Amino acid sequence: MQKPHFNLLSFLLIAALAAMAIYYALHKRIVKAYRFLPSGPGAYKNRELGQVQHIVIHHTSSDSDTLLSVTQYHASPNHICPNGCPGISYHYVIDGNGVIYQTQPLDKVSYHVGGHNTTSIGVGLLGNFDAREVPQRQYVALIRILRRLVRKFPTAKIGGHRDLKDSTICPGRPQIGRAPCRERV
Repeated sequence: MQKPHFNLLSFLLIAALAAMAIYYALHKRIVKAYRFLPSGPGAYKNRELGQVQHIVIHHTSSDSDTLLSVTQYHASPNHICPNGCPGISYHYVIDGNGVIYQTQPLDKVSYHVGGHNTTSIGVGLLGNFDAREVPQRQYVALIRILRRLVRKFPTAKIGGHRDLKDSTICPGRPQIGRAPCRERV
């Protein structure tokens, strides 16, 4: 009996996020999605914003990912947290239409790059960019959020997940997280 309730709840969440995404995309604002997204066990620790030294770009590695599917994956037992993370592991997620979702408050230490979580902010791009380019709207939104973050954290270094953890090729193609991406910020 509870499964249809969960499906209805999921549908309502997706519908609300879609409506907000359209509104915010038209007004070039950021959707504060962390207020609505499902969470997993526990809670992320807090940090002082002065600890931020890195802005780390990721991709979700699947072209079928949605904000909700990534959140559910992170909050369930997964490769990051055996029992599930407290919530989505990025601070921001950008979809293929260029909508920017803030998925964690910046003072939270989310789990997106082992050994550097306390000192970094994670920006995730929905999609797999190992073999294809980032869509133009998504790339423009990435530059927009990076500019905003660099204004807030002027000494932070921008890089891809692979730049801090060499066992991964995340966020995909070499230009993501490197020049010319940095030059546009």
